[in-house]
Amino acid sequence: MEAEKHQFGKYDGGMLKDPSCVSTCTEQELYFYINNFGGMIWRLNHDMSHGKIEEKLDLTPYQYALEYCVMHTPRFGVKIDEPAEGEHVKATDSYWAWFRWWDEYFQRTLTEEDYKDYLQKVKKGEDVSQFRPTGDWRDNV
Repeated sequence: MEAEKHQFGKYDGGMLKDPSCVSTCTEQELYFYINNFGGMIWRLNHDMSHGKIEEKLDLTPYQYALEYCVMHTPRFGVKIDEPAEGEHVKATDSYWAWFRWWDEYFQRTLTEEDYKDYLQKVKKGEDVSQFRPTGDWRDNV
């Protein structure tokens, strides 16, 4: 029996409890979805290649989820081309400028205290719009 084929960028790999969440999440949340799925793929590949995980895991569901999230970045002005059937989503200069802008902010700019404040506000459902990098990511395209 042949495995069912899905379109990258259009299928979440079954990794999201509610796939519609990426259509309504904040820009910060979408960055975290992408960062987390990308990080999981990197970590699992790393651990498999170094013998920390003996069995070869199928990371396709994580890749589907990552690309599904990337295809939702145009909500925030990112230019992404629709992938051809059977093709992966191709990261554009626009996408990388957007991702790196957020990544620099959350990984290097925010203090640990600021990040804890951000997480508390998210947990309480409070406005987190103040947690944005300065400037505009489009300046880096």
